[in-house]
Amino acid sequence: MCIIVRIVGYALVAALILGIASFESPKDTVVIRDVGSFQVFVATPSEIGECGLRPEQISEQGKAFIRQHEGLRLDPYHDRTGYAIGYGMHTWQGLPVTLTHPSPITKVDVEEEFDTQLAIYAGIVTRSVCTPLTPPMFDALVSVAWNAGHVNASIVRKVNQGRTVDASDFLATATTHNQRNRVLVDRRLREYIMFTGDYNLAME
Repeated sequence: MCIIVRIVGYALVAALILGIASFESPKDTVVIRDVGSFQVFVATPSEIGECGLRPEQISEQGKAFIRQHEGLRLDPYHDRTGYAIGYGMHTWQGLPVTLTHPSPITKVDVEEEFDTQLAIYAGIVTRSVCTPLTPPMFDALVSVAWNAGHVNASIVRKVNQGRTVDASDFLATATTHNQRNRVLVDRRLREYIMFTGDYNLAME
């Protein structure tokens, strides 16, 4: 019965994603991440050793998911929160991205900086959640943090309390200017699917 319910749940989420995709292209992704104002919910107890087994860094599948949704840009571009480069990075080697910084860069440069910054967002998840996490759960939360700047309180609270996290918890950060954004809804639903353990469906 549990398997049937989960399959039905996946089908509903997939239907929502397909419906959203018909309205708006992933190329219109709105970046709402603000690296200058991290919001971290510190778990109690905060010591990592007391929180159980969980990854220390995002997996290659998790990286691929973020790359897919952010897209690669080798020249600075302006989004809704300022200049960005690479995979939606608003800073480069600790300095804000501007129209002229950094320039020029290569894909190899981007991948190195990507790994450096991913460690920051993995740290946000580690400090926010004090409970055992599977690799897909950890990857999904790092993706949320990368895009939104933090893991929203409803997810953190439920995970820390051992309660079931559902799609609506992920959709809490699928807005821009207090309005529901269809591209972000698509991404959050896919992050939720990844959180449940299905990388393949999340990437489709």
